[in-house]
Amino acid sequence: MADRLAWIPQGWVKQPAAFYEFGLRPTRLGDPGFDIAEGHVRPAAISMAAQVSTQSLGCTPPRNARRAWEASNRLDLWLEYRAMGTDPKAADAGLNMVGVAQEQRAAGEAVALTEAEQEVWAAKQRAQMKKAGCEG
Repeated sequence: MADRLAWIPQGWVKQPAAFYEFGLRPTRLGDPGFDIAEGHVRPAAISMAAQVSTQSLGCTPPRNARRAWEASNRLDLWLEYRAMGTDPKAADAGLNMVGVAQEQRAAGEAVALTEAEQEVWAAKQRAQMKKAGCEG
């Protein structure tokens, strides 16, 4: 999954120097490590995508910036799908992710685009975040 994230050919995508399993590198602010829960890799993809998102965007949208949050969720899901390297419907099977169905659908459609089209799509998401004050 780390390799798949590293191979995304978009200059804004940055990842940490290394990913660590949960419990190996706790910080005073929590443990950013990935977890493989009951043999499922989705939690690891979620954690790794979140780390890449934080490293790349460096911003959490303001609470009242609904469109920026939607864009942030779409980018995070897109990174998760890219990390897993599988059909998004298969990746989401059995998950109960409340409130992000539109974002799941948009990110799922985006991963099926060409690399050039994905770059344009991601730029639009980042532009929504920038409008809300996220400059990452």
